[in-house]
Amino acid sequence: MEKFERITSKGVVLLKKVSFSLPEGKLIALLGLSGDGKTTLMDSISGMCTPSHTTYGKVYVKNKSGNLVERDAESWFNRVNYTHQDMIAYKGVSLQNILYSTAACYGKKKQEADDYMALLRLSKVKNVLFENLSGGEQRRSMVIAGLLANKELNIWDEPLTGLDSEVARVIISSMQKTKTTDIVTVHQVSEDLIKRFDHVLLMHMSTIVYSGPRSEMQSYFAEKGIQFPSDMFYINYLMKLCAGNSDDHIDTKNIEIFNDLANEIIHSSPGPVASTNIGLLKTQANVSFPRVLQILHRSLCIDRLFKGSSIIGNVLTFLFIGTIASLGTFIMLHSAYNPKNVLLPYFKYSEQQWGAYLANMLNLVKNKLASESTADSKFVEQVTALQIVSANIEWVSALIQIFEYVISLNCISAFLIGPSTFLALDFYRLCRSNIHGKQFTVGDFMCALSIDTFLRKSLIFFVMLMGMLAISVGIMDPIILSSSTIGYAIPISLMFFCSILLGLHSIMLNFAPIPLLLFSIVGGLYAVVINLIPNIILSAVGWVDPSLRACPDTIIPLFVRENTEIWLEVIDRFNTLSFIKSLMKVGLQIGVVFTRFMIVCNPIKYFAQMLSKMCLYMNYIRLDSTMKHSIDSTTINRILKEIELLNPSKSNSSDKLKFQDGSFAIEKLKLFCFSSEPNEVFDKASSLKDISALHIIWSETRFWLLPAVLIVLTGLYTYRHLQPKLRN
Repeated sequence: MEKFERITSKGVVLLKKVSFSLPEGKLIALLGLSGDGKTTLMDSISGMCTPSHTTYGKVYVKNKSGNLVERDAESWFNRVNYTHQDMIAYKGVSLQNILYSTAACYGKKKQEADDYMALLRLSKVKNVLFENLSGGEQRRSMVIAGLLANKELNIWDEPLTGLDSEVARVIISSMQKTKTTDIVTVHQVSEDLIKRFDHVLLMHMSTIVYSGPRSEMQSYFAEKGIQFPSDMFYINYLMKLCAGNSDDHIDTKNIEIFNDLANEIIHSSPGPVASTNIGLLKTQANVSFPRVLQILHRSLCIDRLFKGSSIIGNVLTFLFIGTIASLGTFIMLHSAYNPKNVLLPYFKYSEQQWGAYLANMLNLVKNKLASESTADSKFVEQVTALQIVSANIEWVSALIQIFEYVISLNCISAFLIGPSTFLALDFYRLCRSNIHGKQFTVGDFMCALSIDTFLRKSLIFFVMLMGMLAISVGIMDPIILSSSTIGYAIPISLMFFCSILLGLHSIMLNFAPIPLLLFSIVGGLYAVVINLIPNIILSAVGWVDPSLRACPDTIIPLFVRENTEIWLEVIDRFNTLSFIKSLMKVGLQIGVVFTRFMIVCNPIKYFAQMLSKMCLYMNYIRLDSTMKHSIDSTTINRILKEIELLNPSKSNSSDKLKFQDGSFAIEKLKLFCFSSEPNEVFDKASSLKDISALHIIWSETRFWLLPAVLIVLTGLYTYRHLQPKLRN
């Protein structure tokens, strides 16, 4: 290190023209009073620097060839182990689990951790929770973690403070056995302890006044004119001079000489200005699956009740929300598809429930025709095609009705407003400390958080959806299910992808710079932006559109249109200033554009839209062109005649039931399959009449683009925030 200086943004000089060199493979003592900058110096040696600080000077390190080159902080950082004085808040984790996990992160075996525990007399307390260990035991455990992390250069921040002399001797001996370069700050210096060090760095007035062999230290200062008393250990006397404590005129003269040595260094010519901090550390993007597993394991250990209790909490949360969201719907569907007091199949459904009505009625017609030997095969094919389409429309409508509200409620309450356990303050700080300690990388942490979100939220949610699908199948009329050609592969696949998609939005929010106390509020606002506001605009714009009366009566979202022209006419009729009208029109246009964008990116709408579009593309909810052209008014009239022939109300039912002749339901089906043209949701100009596979792919991609872009942006923030602040 050559003429190294470090100055805060407020102009406070933390290090003053520090120059020294370190012998390789030696044990080095760093001495100095509190406030002289020992911690700042250790940070600087490791390559770390607060971004707002200004630094001067140069730092040289040996490369692989053994030559001194200017330090590249990123590569150098991985060659250094820095064990801090502060205790890491492991809290409710046993000592053994901590050290085993630490060993795994550094690629060491458990036996090595066991050996160190035995060496430092910690084997008896290995199963004790870290928070219940004594201060000395905690400090020794941190020393073991540092020994397991052994690197080319090891920096130790007061590892011996508060430990008895025998433990201190064992620790020093363990450091020496590694045959690496170790810098150890020593708070309380004894003659016996200092003899174990090969080299000494002495700080005074925020600079290094001595850097050399321990054996030559006293003679160096004696040559400078300092007179050492015979009754005091020379290092203790030097520390007395550092403090400026004088008992006689000799001390006063020595203090003056000592300060002059420091001032001579401080007032020498400055070094060159160093660069700013490294923006992104490439090495922090490295991901190791064993390290990721250790992070996931540690996250379970912070649960308040017992290990893994938070997972049970996640399951119960989803079950509760899912039950609340689906109970009313299931009761309604059970009543709709399992009507009581209906003895005759003809009266099973009313025509208002036209999809189920036609699926049932056309099935009766088909069975009747099958029993007739003179049945027209072409007519049977036409009836079968219409019955299948009706069953498919009813099944798709039922799936959307069941799951859209469940997805909406779970998305908001479980995915968006619930933070990850990784953001718990103690665990987040622990992980950040472990990243700086090189137990794992930022990439490991972000990968672990993502996996944790997918397991705790997406997977549990998907399993819950599968359970609800099974219940739905049990409720649904077997005739509709057996007639439907959609199957279960498409709905199940879409539910799986929907769960992953919601997980991505949750990960994005967990990466975002949101204070933990405000997370639920921000998540709620995000839900308002992507879901509530577009829904309000969609309802408001469509409310005054008379053309909607000509659209199919279905919840399948491919007939949701907008008619901004009508709203513009309404605005023109307002009795207000033209300037206000102009603002309202601009606001309307912005709202429509915003809604069109959000409606095709909103993860809550994913299942309904993609299910509808895929079924449309595969001709599940519409007739193929050949069959469509073969069905004319004659076919429709013949079907109505067959339905009339099946009506038993002529002899044993009330007049009310006589009017259920199928004409209303048939008109609804004609409107769906013949008269109306499907369009992109809330965009009547974008027809889906000839929907292609490319459009399906593009529709799928749009849902993933928004979270992908947001994850990149928020992920970059998290990456920069968590990475060590390094400077060349």
